[in-house]
Amino acid sequence: MRFFKSICFFFIGFCSGIISMLYFYPMRDASQSIGEEKDSLMENFIEASNIPETLCADTRYVLEEKDLLNGQTVETVWKLPDKYIGMDRETFVSAMETYEFSPPLKELERGFENLEVLSFSREQVTVQMNYKFAEAKTSFYLAVLDHEVIVYLEDKRTIYLHTGIMLEDLPDRLQLEIIQMYFMENEEELYDFLEAYSS
Repeated sequence: MRFFKSICFFFIGFCSGIISMLYFYPMRDASQSIGEEKDSLMENFIEASNIPETLCADTRYVLEEKDLLNGQTVETVWKLPDKYIGMDRETFVSAMETYEFSPPLKELERGFENLEVLSFSREQVTVQMNYKFAEAKTSFYLAVLDHEVIVYLEDKRTIYLHTGIMLEDLPDRLQLEIIQMYFMENEEELYDFLEAYSS
C-alpha cells in the first residue's frame, strides 16, 4: 500500500510538472526549443558576418612610399589619423580617391603621382603612395646684407655663405641684379662668380 501511494505521488508530481510547463511555455517542447535556439544563433551569426569591418583607433596604418623611377619602396607604420576612425572599406577608399584627386601642394612638390589601397581590415590598412621623386638640386640667390654680397639657399631665407665681396666693388649692372636677388642655378655657376670677384 505504501509503495502504491509513492507511485501515485510520483505520477501526480510528474503530471503537475508537465501541466505547468505547458502553461508557462505553451506550444514548445524540448526539441522545438533547441531547434529555435540554433536558428536564432545562426541568424545572429549571419547578421554579424554581414556587418562591414571598420577602422578603429588601434588599426595599424601602413604607408608604402614607392619611387616609380627606381622601384624602391619605403614602408612606415603610423597611428591611424583620427579622421579615418569608423570608416568602412568603401568610405576609406572614397576618401583616398579624393586625396589622390587633389593632393596637398607639399605632396605634389615631392613628386606625388597616385595612390592605391593595398589592404583593408580592422587590424591593418595599407596604402601605397607612388612618387616620381625629383633629383635633389641646389640653387642659390645672391643678395646684399650690410653692403656685403651673401649667398642664400633656394628658400631665399637660409644664408649659405658670406662672400666677403662688397657690393660697390662690382659692376653697376651686376650690383642692380644682386640687389634684386640674382639667381644662380647651381654650385658651378656660384663658384665661377666667387672666383671672378673674390680678391
